[in-house]
Amino acid sequence: MPGGGREARAAAYAWLDDAVGAGADIVTASRRLARELRRVYDERQLARGLRSWRTPRIVSWEAWLNGFPDESNPGVAWPQRLHPQASAIVWERCLARAAEAQLLDHNGLVRQARQSWHRINEWRVPPVELARFASNDDERIFAAAAGAYRRELEKRDWIDAALLPELIAERLQRGEIDAPARVVFAGFDRLAPVARAIAGALEARGCGVSTAPAPAHRATPRIVSCADADAELRSAGAWARQQLSLHPAARIAIVYPGLEQDAARVERLVREGLAPGWQQGGSSHAAAVQVSYGRKLPDYPLVALAIAWLQWTHRGLSSREVSTLLRTPLIGGGTTGGCSRLELALRRLPDRRWSAAS
Repeated sequence: MPGGGREARAAAYAWLDDAVGAGADIVTASRRLARELRRVYDERQLARGLRSWRTPRIVSWEAWLNGFPDESNPGVAWPQRLHPQASAIVWERCLARAAEAQLLDHNGLVRQARQSWHRINEWRVPPVELARFASNDDERIFAAAAGAYRRELEKRDWIDAALLPELIAERLQRGEIDAPARVVFAGFDRLAPVARAIAGALEARGCGVSTAPAPAHRATPRIVSCADADAELRSAGAWARQQLSLHPAARIAIVYPGLEQDAARVERLVREGLAPGWQQGGSSHAAAVQVSYGRKLPDYPLVALAIAWLQWTHRGLSSREVSTLLRTPLIGGGTTGGCSRLELALRRLPDRRWSAAS
């Protein structure tokens, strides 16, 4: 949607000064909105002629939750928080045991399983209910893996990002951790049940909880048909160019579901529609499109190779994965003749998985 520049942002965030002045924790639905609110607040202080000011507490939902174990009642014991990569490994093992021989590649399901795990915890669905209402093999496998994952975390006194909100709600209700004086939620379409539980526990402790008013939008929605998904993204870029020609100071947002699947492709196609021939236009054209979803760390070649080597210590790799390790110039040295011959041999066995011992 087109924005109206600095004036429009000032009108949309008129509540910000009062919230900061009251010492509120401003909790945003995304890291991008947190950065935007901090930038708007800083611009206002500079416009007032100030040279320094107290940094407001404006944080994303995830950062705010992580602050409870780090900052609230340092003497309170918390379970060991599980790193996302470690969580993925635990999920992979639980899925492998639950699926047994029914799935050829359980590793590809880890991301979907973790996303589903976050969603059911947001909606406070216990794993036992998953097993009770599972209606097909896929649902039963996930329910079994989710139950095993939860038991593994409880046995080792671990907690992941999906379970942390529920624990915070419980400890707030029991008065085991301190509550802030005021909290303002900003940018949420609606609060998930676990977030509402936290908000209710805060209010019961005397915390003032409010929701920032949503900016008013006067645009009329239109539906445009395109030949395919690529044409749709190029069309969105062309629409952004039209808006910028009418409102040069505007900031345009294009919302694309599933951006995390292939952010680089989405960025390239939108840029083609926004500035055809941008490759010849210099750095300003290349920076015309910014994607909110950053490049995944495993997308960097050296990191991907390191992860592959680490994964080989606990699961077999496909012939294709082993072939990648053999061909990379980033690891090892010397002659490559032996690696090339070994890769040719592996290509004759494309369906096999290879353990480190083999």
